Amino acid sequence: MPNMSNDMENKLLDFLFRGQPYTPPATVYVAMFTTTPTDEEPGEEPTAPSYARAPISCTLEDWSGTDSPDSQSAPSSGTSGTIFNISEISFPDPQEDWGSVAYIGLFDAPTGGEYLFWSELTAPRDFVVGDVNIRFRPAEMSIQIDN
Repeated sequence: MPNMSNDMENKLLDFLFRGQPYTPPATVYVAMFTTTPTDEEPGEEPTAPSYARAPISCTLEDWSGTDSPDSQSAPSSGTSGTIFNISEISFPDPQEDWGSVAYIGLFDAPTGGEYLFWSELTAPRDFVVGDVNIRFRPAEMSIQIDN
């Protein structure tokens, strides 16, 4: 996920350089977007009742260090500026059509919450009734800062 929201950029800069407190989320939630997000605003999420953001905990067991996609080192000592999901990230099975999804984003809450990052998917996909096992397998999602 190469794009950080403006809000996340501000929080990170305030924390690093202005001494402002920041409490990182214990869990982040992956959202699907049916419209194009920006750094300022997330895209629209599917409105189908069966859609829900997919949670992943913010732990060494769930995210790699920057050393390699399966590293659980703390602190990271790699030079890639990139971390990967170690745990699978799973969405519920659609009970209605969710529409065409071309982007994803991260939030700090299952609904609403702070918008953190966003990215375009490699290929857009229509999610329809009958789809099962919608997920990101280990190392299929990455977050990169710089590089």
